[in-house]
Amino acid sequence: MTAVTTDAPTTLPTDAGPQMNRLGLVERAGGIVVSPLRALAGLARSGDAHPLEPALIYAVVVLAVHAAETYRLLALVGDAPLIVLRRLFDLVLRAGRTDLVVVAVAAVLIGAIAKARGQKAIGAAVAVTYLLIPLALLKALGGLLALAGVEVWALPHRAVDSLVVVVDNQVDWGRFTVKCVVAYTHGLVVLLWWLATMTTFRQAPRAVTGRCGAAIVIAIVGLLVLMSVGNVLNRADALRPRTGGDMFPALSLPKLFGKARLDIATLVGDGDGKAKVLVVDFWASWCAPCKRSLPELKDIAARYQERGVVVVGVNREPMNVPAARDVWQALKPGFDSVIDNAGLGERLGLTSLPSSYVVDRTGRIRHLHLGYTEPAVLERELDALLAEDGGATSPAP
Repeated sequence: MTAVTTDAPTTLPTDAGPQMNRLGLVERAGGIVVSPLRALAGLARSGDAHPLEPALIYAVVVLAVHAAETYRLLALVGDAPLIVLRRLFDLVLRAGRTDLVVVAVAAVLIGAIAKARGQKAIGAAVAVTYLLIPLALLKALGGLLALAGVEVWALPHRAVDSLVVVVDNQVDWGRFTVKCVVAYTHGLVVLLWWLATMTTFRQAPRAVTGRCGAAIVIAIVGLLVLMSVGNVLNRADALRPRTGGDMFPALSLPKLFGKARLDIATLVGDGDGKAKVLVVDFWASWCAPCKRSLPELKDIAARYQERGVVVVGVNREPMNVPAARDVWQALKPGFDSVIDNAGLGERLGLTSLPSSYVVDRTGRIRHLHLGYTEPAVLERELDALLAEDGGATSPAP
């Protein structure tokens, strides 16, 4: 006879719990595309959701849409890997700041509503972040059309706060509204529908549905990446940032003060009969690290002047010269700065401020520094470069 214990269950469990409703990546990423209500319900209840997943898919799309800038950054990864990674992160934040803010606010609101209804607040909030995936597909479609030569400004591959909504130097609120509607209506409708059914709609996405959705995501995002890579490779030489060994572009740029111009070609050529070694520092008035490095370059300019070194600042704000002049006067670096109104930064593939270039007497770039650089590093490089030319005497104290 089989023994019967008093603690044995007398009925089958009505809710098998999270372990019976686990969602794989395919169901999570694919379900939100083709069956968003099921996906949101399943994500909120399962505990499998993680905001990193939709964020990564969104980031891949953003980087592919901005493939030229992405390529220029990746080309410098060997020189400054940590700075490049930070700049890639900044690129995603800059290009997607409005999208990310909208989704973050929606997640907080939905989490609060879910808690008030007795649901899992954190689960509901994290589930909302998966709406970045269908938004990323819309961005990818816009990017694909742009690569095919069809620019549809209403699609969100160009951010709602980008210059595409500016007409005649003013924000066109009609365009802004259209872009917001195109970008966010789908997510808003899904969320409102989910809120209306939150307490009753408890089905997880089916595996077949998830696979179909995942196939759509892979196809669209994959095609965008392939086309973006192909487009970049066709223009690789023009897009490639200029680094050590490349010639520094010889441009004539206006000085920050007065009407005089500075011709870089004359400094590294035979303008005064003696070529110079250049330290060219790109800066902007809003750049905090720039404001730290400019006064330090003043000392280098003074100490190495007699050895044929010229320090030149290049301001990257041709549309805001008064702000640049105010900062320059406050810092008093003691050397000349020019205004980059001729695309010098673009020719170099500039990706970061500050950025400093050490240029030898032939006009060839010998060193490139992304971000703030310690003066001692520049001094060692200058000493070594001058020693090659027989100018190894110590600078004046």
